[in-house]
Amino acid sequence: MNERLQKLIAAAGLCSRRTAEEWIIRGKVTVNGNLARLGDTADPETDEILVEGRPLPKASARTATVLLYKPRGVVTTMQDEKGRPTVAELLPAELGRLYPVGRLDQFSEGLLLMTNDGALANRLTHPRGEVCKTYLLWVSGWHDGALEKLRRPIILDGYRIKPPQVRLIWAGGMQNDGSGVRDQGSGCGSGVRVQGSEPVGAVIGRPPETPESVGAVIGRPQPAETRKCLPLEGKVPPQGADEVVLRQRIASDGAPACAAAAARAGTALLEITIHEGRNRQIRRMAEAAGLKTTRLKRISEGPVQLGDLKPGQWRPLTAAELKRLAAESTEIEYGKP
Repeated sequence: MNERLQKLIAAAGLCSRRTAEEWIIRGKVTVNGNLARLGDTADPETDEILVEGRPLPKASARTATVLLYKPRGVVTTMQDEKGRPTVAELLPAELGRLYPVGRLDQFSEGLLLMTNDGALANRLTHPRGEVCKTYLLWVSGWHDGALEKLRRPIILDGYRIKPPQVRLIWAGGMQNDGSGVRDQGSGCGSGVRVQGSEPVGAVIGRPPETPESVGAVIGRPQPAETRKCLPLEGKVPPQGADEVVLRQRIASDGAPACAAAAARAGTALLEITIHEGRNRQIRRMAEAAGLKTTRLKRISEGPVQLGDLKPGQWRPLTAAELKRLAAESTEIEYGKP
């Protein structure tokens, strides 16, 4: 049976449908020796479909989806021409070839789904799916009115983003500007709290002792046997440092990093929930509000939460999580309204 090429490629577990479209446009796909074009269909049973000169694998009868805590300093790709550590190196070979769902940039961290289920990847990455994602954002340059500016919808890539949900967890060296530190509700129930302190939104002017003491997620604890990790020894910088320090360390090819900067006036920690996934969206939102991002961590995607995983660890998604993800996302058929 003929189906769209991008759907066949995604079903084979090579990538999402959107990435498959890019491959077709860039001339990486042929059908029966002919260069494929966007919109072409084929029958995998009778047609020879090649991707970068290699036969299209048969669609996997067994799908797998895992949640990975992507550390900072690791790139969200399967191979990197610059020799940087990749997310593929964090998963064991017995899982098979799993591909990242969406992206986290090199200096961001946290929840990243990896799967060979092309249909699921398509639903989660397509803008019309509107699966909410929640992040913790550490910034410097905090000022009066910044919270209100972050909550405004802005234009990114010619598109007016939907108003994000933003709440202030703490601000150092600043008085409450009255712009609302109470929980505004993220709409996704991320359940962030500051451990060993008052409820979120109640602490102004007193940052936590270390960045790692923030962001515990209230939810189902993970059994110890499911916490698995393949550390990239010597390739990934320490995860507790300020992002500026991490950039300097990576740029200096492993030179000793400076100690993480102490909490200073004008710093803040926020929780932000967005529905789109524009390129570097939260960083650009912060920049538009006059803030500098020092750390960015994704803690939930739809019903799936990072929980107490550590950088580099992963766990399989449960059947209940997969069912809820399917319910919260929308099946998208490219080229159809």
